[in-house]
Amino acid sequence: MLSNEQEVAPAAPAVALSEADLAHVARYEASKARLERVRGDYVRRMPLYYKCFVGLVAAGLACFALGVLAGVWGTFSTALVSVGGYGMLRARVWELEVEIAEVDEEIDHIRAGRPLRRRR
Repeated sequence: MLSNEQEVAPAAPAVALSEADLAHVARYEASKARLERVRGDYVRRMPLYYKCFVGLVAAGLACFALGVLAGVWGTFSTALVSVGGYGMLRARVWELEVEIAEVDEEIDHIRAGRPLRRRR
């Protein structure tokens, strides 16, 4: 069993932040909060989108009532739109997660007293 000193990693030395650094941190935290709200909205609405995509495919399958050619065309079209739409939504959620991680990294850089990374 480890003692308390071995369980807790040593803390990084505290760096006094300038007013400009504090302003940067505040802007980054506001940006992070906005990104998290947008991501949360997407995640919260994802079941609704999923139901709409399933309903769209069902409407495509209903095209078989008009004939085989119309049924195949309707089913293929609605399935393609549904899969593409769901994929784009998942990709956007993933992009937001990456952006949130980058903002966290920038905040850590500022708080550690290291210079900001410049994006290419």
